[in-house]
Amino acid sequence: MEAKLIDSVKVPLVPYVFEGEETKNHIRSSTLLLTGRILALVINLGTQILLVRYLSKTGYGAFAYAMAIVSLGSTVAVFGMEKSVGRFVAIYREQQDHPKVLGTIILMVATILALGLALVLLVIGFQGWMYGRLVKDPQAMAMLVVLIALSPIQALEAFFIGLLSSFAKSRAIFFRKHLLGPGLCFLAVLVLTLIGSTTDLIAAAYLAAGMIGVGISVVVLVRMLRQMGILNRAALRKIELPWREVYSFTTPLLVSDLVFVLRTQFIVVLLEYFRSTTEVADYRAVFPIARSNMVVYQNFVILFIPLASRMFARKDLDGMNALYQKTAIWIAVISFPLLAISSALAKPLTTVLFGERYQEAAPILMILSLGFYFSAALGFNGHTLRVIGKVRYMFKSDLMTAIFGVGICLLLIPRYGALGGAIAFSSTLVVQNICYQLGLLYNTEVGRISRTQLKVYAIIALCWSGLLILPDYSLSLMVAAIVSFLVVRLNRRSLDIERTFPELFRIPLMRRIFGN
Repeated sequence: MEAKLIDSVKVPLVPYVFEGEETKNHIRSSTLLLTGRILALVINLGTQILLVRYLSKTGYGAFAYAMAIVSLGSTVAVFGMEKSVGRFVAIYREQQDHPKVLGTIILMVATILALGLALVLLVIGFQGWMYGRLVKDPQAMAMLVVLIALSPIQALEAFFIGLLSSFAKSRAIFFRKHLLGPGLCFLAVLVLTLIGSTTDLIAAAYLAAGMIGVGISVVVLVRMLRQMGILNRAALRKIELPWREVYSFTTPLLVSDLVFVLRTQFIVVLLEYFRSTTEVADYRAVFPIARSNMVVYQNFVILFIPLASRMFARKDLDGMNALYQKTAIWIAVISFPLLAISSALAKPLTTVLFGERYQEAAPILMILSLGFYFSAALGFNGHTLRVIGKVRYMFKSDLMTAIFGVGICLLLIPRYGALGGAIAFSSTLVVQNICYQLGLLYNTEVGRISRTQLKVYAIIALCWSGLLILPDYSLSLMVAAIVSFLVVRLNRRSLDIERTFPELFRIPLMRRIFGN
């Protein structure tokens, strides 16, 4: 019924609508959470640098391969629950249906645990058959047997973050997602590298850090549910398990998640199979830096899904359209400095962070960065489709994208190695986002690119092109900072900074720089 609702309503499009108080609060809250996201990015980057510099190239390649399989396993185990929990819990809370809120949480956690345990037993039981057939490197196989237990742990972590976002608990999200998890991994790796531990001990430390993080999340969520009056005897006696609604919604989303895996982890599997773990090391070393172009996007989406779900439940399509447009513009502008550094400065950045051994990974970093930024700058097209219930269209789009991704990977990776994998990844990302954008326009008319957005994208394209013609890398960082400032300055009207953050304009300098 929800899916038909959108089709029966014609949305009166406006070129630029940013009047809603909820949209403004969303931007404010998301921008505040961005501080935590940047902190987590710095911590994770420190962990990445420690691992890459401490381990040999083949050792890091084996570790990266095992973590890629772990990520694939967590994608299967979470079964799309981390993306749908915010939608279902937000809608049921809007309806004051606490038994269904609890039933949804219990059903999703049980599903994740069952799938995760089955996956762990499968890998451990068939490790002898996998070695030599699917995994050629013995060190990679040994790492996988240890780290595979991280799959259900990471799946539960993703689910808990999605659940916290449905309650709009910014402090809890900041602590659990941006500080606790990355901090535990960094401390574990730092201590073990200082005392000269082996790769196996580092893998075990990763596993222990994940278990501690999940345990703390459980305690925080139980306390939160009790404080909100959701976890009580009355609700427990009337628990409803909406399994039909949940599984019919999340099953198609699993295909979407697997497409993402094909763009990332499947490439790592093919690199190890057709080439070597050193190719895996080149690809995975720069991948987190390129993915930093999604940091603003991932931060804004935490609160976007529950807010858009509530708007959809109230049939506020104008509000959804305004929310979509404004968040897309903010993401594109704020993410530009990350694009400038990771693409225009790809060569010196790679060498400084990881050493001369990884200088050949610079073009891989640039190609991956462009793909990630393209996906972020278009906005929440896929998430909006999920909110309005167009999962069938997403299923078809993701299936087509998966076929395209597998084909281009098999075509490019055996011949070009990690560089071919980067091209395949970014190409698949572009194709998927184009399909999503067309789906929004065809099904809802929400997400139509306005003239204001086109102006923003044109300014960004011109500024980025100017960075590429710089002859001297020593000046690039300074010029990138200046150009990034110009991108914000030239787009200040589109961002509507004065209305979104009025407190900034109490400072005379801010008023002069960003005032309209």
